[in-house]
Amino acid sequence: MYRPKPEFKPKSSYERKRQQREYNLHKRDKEANEFYMNKTWKHLSAGMKQQALFTCECCGRTSTTKGYLVVDHIIPRKIDRRKQLDKTNLWVICKRCHWYKGMLEEDVYTDGLMLENIDTSKSWGKDESRDWILDSIKRHDDKLKED
Repeated sequence: MYRPKPEFKPKSSYERKRQQREYNLHKRDKEANEFYMNKTWKHLSAGMKQQALFTCECCGRTSTTKGYLVVDHIIPRKIDRRKQLDKTNLWVICKRCHWYKGMLEEDVYTDGLMLENIDTSKSWGKDESRDWILDSIKRHDDKLKED
């Protein structure tokens, strides 16, 4: 049975900024918020996006739209803060891949609400993360086609 996709309506820049402010105030911890708002991170993040030619290193999508690409920590900051500014621990991914990466981190590093896998030698690298994300996206898209 055919069901039309709901029409995509991009959020206004005002709405995006309002949502980001709310997230920073109420959901993100204060220490992380300070880190992501400092000039060092902002310059590093902008440089990484430029170096990646504004292309997601996972799925290959390209965009210069503000907020579409994210500089992500391969090994999350909450697991190993020593690598928070290490370029070898960073990659540029799109919002969609970042969402799936968050799901992966939940599976790998947490047990409910507690951090469990503090041993960074067991952490997932860029290649393993990319494979898992792309496989998850493919399964999701295949499931949508079946429905």
